[in-house]
Amino acid sequence: MILNNTLLPWQQQAVDKMIKLKVGALFMESGTGKTIITLEIARRRVEAGRIDAIVWLCPRSAKDNIRREIIKQCPEELCGLVTICGIETLSSSIKANSYLLNLTETKSCFLVIDESLLTKNPQAYRTRNITRIAGRCPYRMILNGTPISKNEADLFAQFYLLDWRILGYRSYWSFAVNHLEEDEYGKIRRVLNTEYLAEKISPYSFEKRKEDC
Repeated sequence: MILNNTLLPWQQQAVDKMIKLKVGALFMESGTGKTIITLEIARRRVEAGRIDAIVWLCPRSAKDNIRREIIKQCPEELCGLVTICGIETLSSSIKANSYLLNLTETKSCFLVIDESLLTKNPQAYRTRNITRIAGRCPYRMILNGTPISKNEADLFAQFYLLDWRILGYRSYWSFAVNHLEEDEYGKIRRVLNTEYLAEKISPYSFEKRKEDC
């Protein structure tokens, strides 16, 4: 079983790094190949007998594009293992949450969270629900163009979904005590110890800008 297209050099570099890890993050700009990298990792894990299902979470508006890309890149037997669900759907849909909880309980799943910045709020219902699903998946990957949208506080929930031990904090409160300086209204004024955060996520991340490809 092979993919329908050949990986480009930087895509192969990402696969070589990520295949050694149970969890990881691809922070790559649009058009650099996050999807084909993830599918190649999934293919290898299926062939090795490590997974038998892939749960692909993405923005609801991107579901059709993701489905077309998977069909374009994958042999039919790999396509049949992929379940696609909108991240926003998991905010309130009891049916979708129940289905994915059951799937991840009964299968060895590779969880892909595409556009993971949608999960940056640790208090959001969808983030809490995805955290429950993630806890049942032995392999997990987050995909986004960049790891942050406003400041480094965005990192906590995304990497907690992968494994709390990466950043070393079991709760947002303990993360905030060590890294966030807030004003009297609770608005983040400054992020502290950002070098520590960069050092912690580096072994689990692969970054690529389009201009570098």
